[in-house]
Amino acid sequence: MKAVEAVRTFARGATYEKSIYRYQARLWIFGDAIGAACWRKGYDTCKLQMTPRQDKIIVALSMNELLHLTSLPIWVSRR
Repeated sequence: MKAVEAVRTFARGATYEKSIYRYQARLWIFGDAIGAACWRKGYDTCKLQMTPRQDKIIVALSMNELLHLTSLPIWVSRR
């Protein structure tokens, strides 16, 4: 919202060229604010998706480790 207010308040009494530069600077700030907000929203969404649920864990294995894991004998105990 600060960026929108900044665009509305650019100086109107200045020369045409200065007015353009001021308006361009305000638009740059506005675009930067929108970009930061979009990045934050995407980052937070990804973080939520990547976080394991309370009753789960994440195990990161390389392809080689995974191949070794599949060759191990699995002992299943039945109680």
